[in-house]
Amino acid sequence: MAEIATIVRLKWALMWATMRKSVWQAVNFALTGLIGLAVVIGIGVFAWKFGPDPHMPKGINLTDGMRFVMVLWALS
Repeated sequence: MAEIATIVRLKWALMWATMRKSVWQAVNFALTGLIGLAVVIGIGVFAWKFGPDPHMPKGINLTDGMRFVMVLWALS
């Protein structure tokens, strides 16, 4: 468990050190965070509006597909 904490601390230390060197990287980091948040909120609104419909046949579920897309987006 300590190894994982060390790797996470190293990742954050490297990220902050890099962002202190370049203003554009800090702007890019903030912009990317906002875009990611907008995607998650947009998918949530889409899932709320077009979620499971009791009139759809069994086995067709839009929210399963949206979960799959969100996981792929997060891993990329």
